[in-house]
Amino acid sequence: MKRFKGGIIEGTVKNMETGEISNVRHYLFSTDLEFFTIAKIEHVESFKLPDNSFQISVDCSGLDSIGQVFKLDLDFTPESVEAKDRLLNDLKVDSVFIVKGTYTITQNAIPHIILHDPYYEPVYPQSFEEEIREVFRVNGKERIL
Repeated sequence: MKRFKGGIIEGTVKNMETGEISNVRHYLFSTDLEFFTIAKIEHVESFKLPDNSFQISVDCSGLDSIGQVFKLDLDFTPESVEAKDRLLNDLKVDSVFIVKGTYTITQNAIPHIILHDPYYEPVYPQSFEEEIREVFRVNGKERIL
């Protein structure tokens, strides 16, 4: 396991929707551990940030190893317009992908997992994708996260 030197980060975070400001104190401990799952895309948004960089946020449902469904987000930071366009072309609503990447588990009211700049590939063969879609349909009524 690769480790990076950690340290305490302190500051404030402003919620851009509500204007609420919160104090943050966190011991940053970074590793190269990755989370690997199957994702079904529900919503895709692309943002141009103030520094002219891009962010793509993808809301998904994910499957755990026994088919339980949980809230999953994929966050991408493409380095060029071409990379952004390629991602937006690939990541269509209702698509199903195998994804893996470094991750964060949020402490929000509805906890969920966020994968950062994950690797993704389509699910093959078609019969496996059809079964996965059935799992999402049947088990997706009650999420575990």
